[in-house]
Amino acid sequence: MIEFFNNVKEAKFGFKQIIDFISGIFKSATENADIASLWDKISGFISDYLIYVAIGLIVLGLIEAFFGKKLLTLQKFLGCFAVGFCAGVVYISPLVDKLFTIPSWIVGLVIGIVAAIICKLVYILAVALFAGYSVYYICYSASVLPQVTKFTEGNWIFSLIAAAVAILLVFLLLKYIEMAGTAFLGSWLAVAALNTVTDFMSLSFIQNFNVIVFWVLVGIVSLLGLVVQFRTRRRY
Repeated sequence: MIEFFNNVKEAKFGFKQIIDFISGIFKSATENADIASLWDKISGFISDYLIYVAIGLIVLGLIEAFFGKKLLTLQKFLGCFAVGFCAGVVYISPLVDKLFTIPSWIVGLVIGIVAAIICKLVYILAVALFAGYSVYYICYSASVLPQVTKFTEGNWIFSLIAAAVAILLVFLLLKYIEMAGTAFLGSWLAVAALNTVTDFMSLSFIQNFNVIVFWVLVGIVSLLGLVVQFRTRRRY
């Protein structure tokens, strides 16, 4: 535990390591003996009806891009349930097995429901940790913006102050950040699913610029979604 906090202090957990850790939890959960057969059926269904699934994802992506902020409460609930379920299967179930023999999916279901119930608290903590550690990592390691963060490199006090300021700003601007975040997430999902259906990025006149074309489309849909969300936002 002490080593973990020292690694956090020294900003040794980069963005790639964090992403790999999170994706590893989901991967481990799907490979669990009690879950694998069900996951194989879901994967098989997706493969058999890929076009229809992709079309559905395009629709969901556009809904997210244009109305994501209004649907955020539901997304918090489902997201926390999913994370709680996977964490329960991977981490809690082995501990429970030392006392009782219970299928992993039941343990995951219980943890998932608990996480979903307290999703507001989980979401607040997740936002604070993400915003705070991201800025702390950038400032302390000086690996992302070396010219800007040169004076904070290796200084955990200045980096911590910057992280605290970032957390404050994020919560002050949270509703606008949520609009931008959901607009981007929805547009990325819609464009990626559209490419799955049409494979437009393989067209001869696009191949040399496929990455640029992809992100331009994501940017256009994100901007449109953000404008719609901003203009239809709730005013108090």
